[in-house]
Amino acid sequence: MPQSKSETLFIDQVYLAFKDARKPSVDEITLHRCVECDDIRDTFEAYSVRNVPDGKVEWLARSLCFLSPIALRYFLPRCIEFDIANPNSWVGDSIIVFLSSQNVSDANWVERHNEFSLNERKIVAEYLELLQVRNDANIDDEELIMALNIWEGKA
Repeated sequence: MPQSKSETLFIDQVYLAFKDARKPSVDEITLHRCVECDDIRDTFEAYSVRNVPDGKVEWLARSLCFLSPIALRYFLPRCIEFDIANPNSWVGDSIIVFLSSQNVSDANWVERHNEFSLNERKIVAEYLELLQVRNDANIDDEELIMALNIWEGKA
């Protein structure tokens, strides 16, 4: 559960920003077919974004790199929500590693990034700014700055 009214309000803003993100079909969840991707696909196709159980969110966050652009856009809000409500988890670190480690000139990354609306990119940047204020020891400051630059459109 979120720890404060402001966190609850921010989580509501995240879901509002992503209200137009459609649930991916089963074939749209991962980028390709392999044992690991099929396991991710078979697990998460059963859930709507707000109903991914807490016990599966850490795995989802570690699996962001395997998600298609549509699935990334759909499931990222749940990872953000979980991290805000559970700041001692490694979910924030997993999100930052993924959002910062992408080559902004790579066609696959450009496709993923372009899937997000300007409003969605803005709320992701606001989440990253919250992490910066939170000063989480689990998060690498350089990766956080790289992610902020990407999602604020400065990279």
